Amino acid sequence: SGPGVLPTVKTHPNLEPIARIQSFYRMANALSILRGHDPDKPPHLNKVTETI
Repeated sequence: SGPGVLPTVKTHPNLEPIARIQSFYRMANALSILRGHDPDKPPHLNKVTETI
């Protein structure tokens, strides 16, 4: 596959969007790591759980 092409598996046409989304997330994760970021700890995202 060339630049800009996400690898996907052959599947039923109704399931193709799910396969493409999975490929996108793998690509985004790899790109984040290549850029020196930790994809599991985004810099401007804070999880706040408040119990009342």
